[in-house]
Amino acid sequence: VDAMVRMNEVGENFWRKQSRRSADFIIRPNVAHVEWFDFSDPQRLIALGRDAALRALPELKAAMQEKSRLLHS
Repeated sequence: VDAMVRMNEVGENFWRKQSRRSADFIIRPNVAHVEWFDFSDPQRLIALGRDAALRALPELKAAMQEKSRLLHS
């Protein structure tokens, strides 16, 4: 079982790295203090995600404007 769990972790890490390479923009809420299997307080995690998204909005808008400018030039 330990080997299968570790194999899953390695595969997930590989998949995440591949996904990040193709992303135009990534928002990372600060949830490092929460275990991946802890669903005991979803509202808190949703709030952390919302806060991270709101903080990222100016940078996201600028990135979208730049991408639009490049596509239309």
